[in-house]
Amino acid sequence: MHTNTNDHRDYRLAIGFLAGTAVGAGLMMWLAPRAVAEVRQRVTDKAIDLGHRAQALRDGVADGVVRGAQHVERVANAAKSSA
Repeated sequence: MHTNTNDHRDYRLAIGFLAGTAVGAGLMMWLAPRAVAEVRQRVTDKAIDLGHRAQALRDGVADGVVRGAQHVERVANAAKSSA
């Protein structure tokens, strides 16, 4: 029984190496024709876009917090005036 477990582990390791090799070769072929400056520009553009999205998300959350605080204040004032 112990031998079967080792055989399965060896196959998983070999499959992992083959999958890694295939992914690495695919990335190499995908990136190799592009000039380094083009790749750098694409990464920069994506990073800037991500920054804009993060800022918009932060602003949206801040607006939601402000609206929530205003609602809580209105409810608290209504509770005080009716008490």
